[in-house]
Amino acid sequence: MFTWQRLMVKIFFLLTLFSQLLFHSFAQLNPDNITQYTEKDGLPGGRVNSILVDKYGFIWTGTINGLARFDGYEFKRFFSNPNDTSSIRGLVCWALFEDRKGQIWAATGQENLNVYNPVTRTFRHYDYKHLIDHPSNVEIGIYSIAQDLNGKIFLGVSTNFGEPISGALLYFDQKEDRVKKIENPGNYNIQNVISTTIDPKNNLWLLSYSGIFKIDPAGKIDSVPVLHSLYRKMGDNFNGILADKESHIWVVSNNGNLTDYDPLSKEVKVHLFPQKISKSFNFSTIAFDTAQNIWIGSDQGLAFFDKGKKVFSLFKQVNRKNAALSVINQLKIDSFGSVWAATASEGLLRYEEKIKLTSYSNFKRDKNSFTTGWANNLMQSTDGKIWVTTTNGSADGGLNELDTEGKLIHSIPYREINQDLVNIGGLSEVAPNEFIVSTNMGIYQFSVKTKKLKKISVSGYTEENYFISYFLTDSKQNQWLGTYNGLYRKSGNGEGFKKYDLSKLEGADGSSNEVTRIFESPKHGLWLLTNNGLFLYKYDTDKIERHGYDKAKGDIFLTQDINSFYEDSSGTAWVGTWQGGLSKYSVEERKIKTFSWNEGLPSMSIQGILGDEKNHTLWLSTFDGLCKFNMETGQTNTYSIADGIQSQLFADGSYLKTRNGLFIFGGAN
Repeated sequence: MFTWQRLMVKIFFLLTLFSQLLFHSFAQLNPDNITQYTEKDGLPGGRVNSILVDKYGFIWTGTINGLARFDGYEFKRFFSNPNDTSSIRGLVCWALFEDRKGQIWAATGQENLNVYNPVTRTFRHYDYKHLIDHPSNVEIGIYSIAQDLNGKIFLGVSTNFGEPISGALLYFDQKEDRVKKIENPGNYNIQNVISTTIDPKNNLWLLSYSGIFKIDPAGKIDSVPVLHSLYRKMGDNFNGILADKESHIWVVSNNGNLTDYDPLSKEVKVHLFPQKISKSFNFSTIAFDTAQNIWIGSDQGLAFFDKGKKVFSLFKQVNRKNAALSVINQLKIDSFGSVWAATASEGLLRYEEKIKLTSYSNFKRDKNSFTTGWANNLMQSTDGKIWVTTTNGSADGGLNELDTEGKLIHSIPYREINQDLVNIGGLSEVAPNEFIVSTNMGIYQFSVKTKKLKKISVSGYTEENYFISYFLTDSKQNQWLGTYNGLYRKSGNGEGFKKYDLSKLEGADGSSNEVTRIFESPKHGLWLLTNNGLFLYKYDTDKIERHGYDKAKGDIFLTQDINSFYEDSSGTAWVGTWQGGLSKYSVEERKIKTFSWNEGLPSMSIQGILGDEKNHTLWLSTFDGLCKFNMETGQTNTYSIADGIQSQLFADGSYLKTRNGLFIFGGAN
């Protein structure tokens, strides 16, 4: 806390103070969007002092009872072991920080500084207490950690019970591998650093008992008298500081004040929380979301400030106990925009715009419900309707018709079509409510209205008991068949299909002829997904080449069983495999980066991939839940049965993005 009786600063210039009262509108945050994690979920303690979202999306929590890492499912705790020098030291965790190398810095009591290496999974320890003059009965701790653009790490020191200490800013010397005291050419008495931030110009801003200071990249220290003067006049106390993308400095205070300081113009704007909402409101911490709007932690819960509309939002006061109204110690925002809050007594909170997940399953008592089994085929017809086939190895599977919004119209069990029909391997529309279907009995034309099958033959294609797994008509009006006996093509004016035998290609075998899906690329050609390899058909040469299997030609996929595929707008291929994770494939460079459990994926089997490039996101159906993946950061959010999905298990290749933007994934239920 900033104590103004200790403030000794002279004001060297005049400025214009712009204060702003905001009473014109007020919005409510939705308490239904809060998820609470407590000791029942594995959190070490109800009091969470600090929080960190690392580059993989893991949530690190510094609690009163130790450090833990949350992967979306469970908390992994880190225990202090006196017999293990590589374990963490200390219990109460005050500050967390991830450096540019991906190392996790954890400041704990009593007076410990730990650095976790995620590769070796070990901790290093650094001593710093000898650098701070303090009575032996006063415990100090690192309460703030920041790293500038040059990689220099700053450590802000304070005390557990607010006792004043001097020389409270330290830094880590990487060359000497030790903590050192910061040089102070201005001889400022910097007491108790409680919050720090780095602006885009690489200036360090620090909030201390002595006021707010700026340290430029050359090490010059300056005070900020305009803010000192303002808060002395208002009788306010600083609690948190943060720089935005425009290098403005934002400060929150105990009287519900949000201050915007422009270092270039020296202009100050104060946004006061409306008194008609709450006469007493203590702002404690601050964070920016992806739109650079401001989230504020307070002693009355989570608040939001829309920078464009200049409007505050708060949760509606309710009589029942509401975790959303807890005292908040710290806030962090993940790359998906979810707000994570460390609370003083109610554990860890996540505030997010809830994803609407609607599932369709079979209900035995409802004859009009979805047919049973795995949803293995998804298709959208020209009228916008969505068609889903299911199979469970019996005639209880079937064909399901949904409208353009995903509402079930009706279902047709296979037994109503033919008692011997148990599976549809692929389907293609030939006319409204008329389909070509590849079944366990052969290839037929099927009428939805009459529920009749008509046996047909495909010129150039011999069934030989092999399914047609996928139908595609490309932009050149070629017709393609992906089968379990190779690839077939019929040109726009051709009479029959030409076969491509993938098993004869280098490094291939019979399972390479099992072509499960086909994707046309506007940049590369025609991608072929098989049970043994990813292949690319080149239109200009009429040849097929294999990718990601030969180390002599580039990087390789962890496994060659290709389940799913997506090509983004840049031409980068995202490849989902069975038991081989998600791979980002740079086609021209033949470079592959694979994401696995270690990066937060719920499963190594990626069954389906759909892209939401506006939000830099891939949606992944896996063999253990549905996963949202940030293409820029690699961060993941996983959704389970508790969130409304049909099952933890999803079917390989069963995914569809409709023309009106619905994302659909088929699974075991």
